[in-house]
Amino acid sequence: MDSTWQKALFDVNLPMNFYWAALTGLQNGQSIWNVAKRAVVASKEMGFDHSLYFFNRYAGQIYPQTATDAFCALHKGLDAADTHAYPESVFGPAERKNVDRMLKICAAYSKYGASVDDKNALLMGQVHQRSDQAGLNDVGWDIWPDNYGRFLYQIDADGTSIPLYRVGGPITKTSSIYSRFARGFEHASGKDAMHFKLHEGFSQGNEPKVMTMTVVWYDGTEGSTWTLDYDAGKAGMKTALNVTGKGDKQWHHETVTVEDAVLRQGGTKGADFALVNTDDKDDIFSLIEVHRGKLETPVLLPPTEYKLPDQPPRKPTRVLYKAGEPVPR
Repeated sequence: MDSTWQKALFDVNLPMNFYWAALTGLQNGQSIWNVAKRAVVASKEMGFDHSLYFFNRYAGQIYPQTATDAFCALHKGLDAADTHAYPESVFGPAERKNVDRMLKICAAYSKYGASVDDKNALLMGQVHQRSDQAGLNDVGWDIWPDNYGRFLYQIDADGTSIPLYRVGGPITKTSSIYSRFARGFEHASGKDAMHFKLHEGFSQGNEPKVMTMTVVWYDGTEGSTWTLDYDAGKAGMKTALNVTGKGDKQWHHETVTVEDAVLRQGGTKGADFALVNTDDKDDIFSLIEVHRGKLETPVLLPPTEYKLPDQPPRKPTRVLYKAGEPVPR
């Protein structure tokens, strides 16, 4: 609703930031996104208005019994305020201004791509960050720690998958919107299956139903194999998709419609769906969507190319503070 999208943080990658802004709103239960007209016009002119349509598709999905769609966007936020996940005995005192604690937490996940681009921003509040933050940070204070979604949830996310950040390397202006956050298999630690369940009421009764599933994944390794399994109301789970990677280092959408989905949490770990590793290679996933029935229109795809802004980002309107300095309130 303001000029945040014209500031340095959004300028890192406009489509990506619009996408995660949409997901944040949906996760928080928003049904209206007050986007300024100039932002809407710019997104259309530059070719990345995909996120506005994505938001609109889910914004009105309020009741699981009548919802036509569900999604789960894979993500892990490193919340420095969480003393259970990050004990003070290991990472230091859980204090809002303890930058050292935040950096230690981020370092623990650096092997998964986590990093801090703007240390100053670790001390800023949300309003200051929107205006002044100049890079991407994967740790913060009292931030959302879990996946984003509506009516579709991952079961034991940390126990069955690893979080990933900046998939494919540093985020640039042309990185895919899915590269910011993801989750993957880790065969070496036995994390070879991710399980998901729908919100109670989305799928009712034990009769077979027509459902369409879409999985967004990163094809990082030639010859890697995985399956999408689902609850068909019988012992075990039934396979809907068998996928083999080409190793093209690109994000892909895999879509399949099944006509015998029961989805009453009768699968492994009480799941409706599962992404299952079928070899020793570690595949990466970003988004899972479920549509009730057959798709009436093709899967909505994000841009692969768009026009870069021809104007530099707006300069910060406030002074930047060094790590350890108090930030006025």
